Amino acid sequence: MGIWYVKQIKNAEEICKENEHKWVQKLVYLWKKTFGIVTLKEAGNKTIALLPEGDLSKIAQKLCKKIYDRENQNLVLSSELMEKKSFVNYLYSNNCNILNGRWLFSYLIEEVLAYIGEKSGKPVETMEVSVMVNDNSEKNLKTIVDIALKVKMLNIITNHIETFMKLEEYLYNRHGILVRVTNNTKKSLLKTNVIVNLDFPEELVNKYSLPKKGIIVNIGEEVHIRSKRFSGINVNFFEIDLPEEKFFRENNLLGEFESAILYESVLHRKGSYESIREQIKENKSNIKNLVGINGIICEKEYKDSQ
Repeated sequence: MGIWYVKQIKNAEEICKENEHKWVQKLVYLWKKTFGIVTLKEAGNKTIALLPEGDLSKIAQKLCKKIYDRENQNLVLSSELMEKKSFVNYLYSNNCNILNGRWLFSYLIEEVLAYIGEKSGKPVETMEVSVMVNDNSEKNLKTIVDIALKVKMLNIITNHIETFMKLEEYLYNRHGILVRVTNNTKKSLLKTNVIVNLDFPEELVNKYSLPKKGIIVNIGEEVHIRSKRFSGINVNFFEIDLPEEKFFRENNLLGEFESAILYESVLHRKGSYESIREQIKENKSNIKNLVGINGIICEKEYKDSQ
């Protein structure tokens, strides 16, 4: 399955040969802009799709036609295009798979906890962490085990208590770790330092009494906390140090695309949970910032949350 990096043309040079005369470049640029022609540049199993300026609804149709001709492509949209909601919705409605960083986020919980520990001054091994989870997928189960091996206390908050009781037994019998599995909406989270929300939707999260101070990290989707009592940190996304990738630099993708999504495109669906985690460690892919509803979360907020 290939990767397409999609952005709008900023200048004629992006779609023309370097040795072409300026007037030829301008003519080609005007022609593609007038007729909404999508330019494709191939690089192995990667493709750069350059969109002309103009009516994005018509351009989206032409882009989808090219995608259908290739079949099973993953799209990485520039930050500018990700803000064009009607364009993005059209692609989704035509079954385009748009990478958004969420898949990668689910593999970075170890790095997220380390970052929070560093910024808050509370080491990971002293934290009480609660995981909100309903899907007992293999990846979720392995993620929970990884967390349990690193923190002081782990709680599993779920609507499927019987399902996760098996994991509770495994952690105790195999590693001697006591884990609490519960669904108490009033008390289960009140002493938690960090809440890792793997897959609870916003409506379900807001049914729980959250600690006045504390940190919630929403992995699956963006969540708005409605509780007026909550004055902690609500993490909805991240920024990451992007490993050196020659392809991104040579094709001027750095700066126009979210680093998190570019990195996701490198790792996307390559191997097992263990192999992806190993690749992340080898790349020394550390969290650069965590992002909340109002942007990057500053260091003082982490201190205040403990």
